[in-house]
Amino acid sequence: MSDYQLRQTIGFTLFRTSMRLKGEFSRELNPFDITTEQFAVLGLLWEKDALLQHELAELLFKDRPNITRILEKLERKGLVERTPDDLDRRATRVNLTPSGAELEAPLTRLALDFRARAYRGLSDADMRDLGRLLDRILENLS
Repeated sequence: MSDYQLRQTIGFTLFRTSMRLKGEFSRELNPFDITTEQFAVLGLLWEKDALLQHELAELLFKDRPNITRILEKLERKGLVERTPDDLDRRATRVNLTPSGAELEAPLTRLALDFRARAYRGLSDADMRDLGRLLDRILENLS
């Protein structure tokens, strides 16, 4: 028998933590009828509106069918609209609607409150270190 124990690996801990964060945040978003994936799209558009669809897919590590499905749902809810790009008619630009922009304040407040609860007990230095270490792992895998 080897010394390898899955439950003691950092990867397994990251997986469990990620699943718990997503599940708990999903419950917080339920009253707004927004999924965590939809929140991620809206969050990127609040930072910089009118992103190309393929830019959103790359930033969120989503393939074409998945990002299309997420955007279709956001469109049906009246939160985003997709239009052909002026410079490349094959590309699709995604814009917030006024309704999508109005959600920024309440959902940002909700996210900040959730983050404060989830990261309770971690110092600013802990958070910087954690972010730096996770970035290093991402770079190693790129």
